[in-house]
Amino acid sequence: MKRLATVLAPEDLGTTGTKIIDIGIQDVISRLEMRWRCTNVTVSVMLDAVLACITKVELVDGSEVIASLSGLELQALNFYDRKIMPYNNISLTVGGYFESAFGIDFGRYLFDPLYALDPRRYKNLQLRISWDEDACNTSVVVNEFAVFAWIDDDPAAQPVGYLKPWEVKSIAMGTSTHDYTDLPTDHPIRRLLIRAYSTDHDPVLCLSNLKIDCDNGRFIPLDVPANSLAKILREYPEICESYTLDAAVTAKTLYANLSEHLYIAIDYDATAFVTAQSKFALPTITGAKIALAVSVDIKALTAQISGRSPHNAIPLDFGNPNEPDTWLDVTRFGAVKLDTTFSSDADSGDTLMVVAQQAKKY
Repeated sequence: MKRLATVLAPEDLGTTGTKIIDIGIQDVISRLEMRWRCTNVTVSVMLDAVLACITKVELVDGSEVIASLSGLELQALNFYDRKIMPYNNISLTVGGYFESAFGIDFGRYLFDPLYALDPRRYKNLQLRISWDEDACNTSVVVNEFAVFAWIDDDPAAQPVGYLKPWEVKSIAMGTSTHDYTDLPTDHPIRRLLIRAYSTDHDPVLCLSNLKIDCDNGRFIPLDVPANSLAKILREYPEICESYTLDAAVTAKTLYANLSEHLYIAIDYDATAFVTAQSKFALPTITGAKIALAVSVDIKALTAQISGRSPHNAIPLDFGNPNEPDTWLDVTRFGAVKLDTTFSSDADSGDTLMVVAQQAKKY
């Protein structure tokens, strides 16, 4: 039978720290699903995306790392795996809340018979969550975190391995320079996520070219200009999310869960304030950061934000995501390097993060 089990019932984790959660399940786990929620107590000012509060998610068995990346990276990877954005709620009103769902997908899809986590192969599975409750908003003093598992308790379930997601690298960018990342060669790579994080530029504008070199030019599976990446993003569905805004504002900064091709539409009360009718100015959009300006106080109600590239993440898929034989088999090579060329727009205030999703056999 396939079912949803509770690993950690909703609880307030406190202000900041790291929580260790024992995974006591012995049945095959297809997906670990997590939910983070934090509540505003004053008029809200956003400092970052909601899942910036989840700084690290690690699944370990002793010294063996099964998964290790941030909440932002996990949700972005979830979108590219599932082709649908996990649940997000953003409310900037007093008493409103920020909430996001994200998870670790161990298979190509939910209840994948080939790839899943088999706890019977481990001795002490633990989920370690590091968090900072007010990273997205300084007024937050209440939070709630929960963990669930989609499991298959059929004794016949015998996965051959699982998909391992982890952050390979995180560095500051440079202007018009190259960065070389040694990619892992222990297990085939299904997908890479390139996160060009910036609050000053769109992610694609920070990059000039991406190239993967195997054994010093013996095989080059990827060599693509960054301006082509925007076209690749259009192969994935456009994302649209709702925001509940403050009752009356003169200016506002929003941090979207998206960072390319952004468009914002705002519903607001048409009541005139003082002597002038309120009007929104054209917003300034840089990556996921949206700066709104208005002539005088305006009663803003909701905003709809649409776009692509969740959390500044750009996917590099190898072969058909559903056919393991087509993935990049890095085990055939002695050295595999990702050569990232930064553009003239990039600088030390921008960050490059490289996430790998590998297929590990038992």
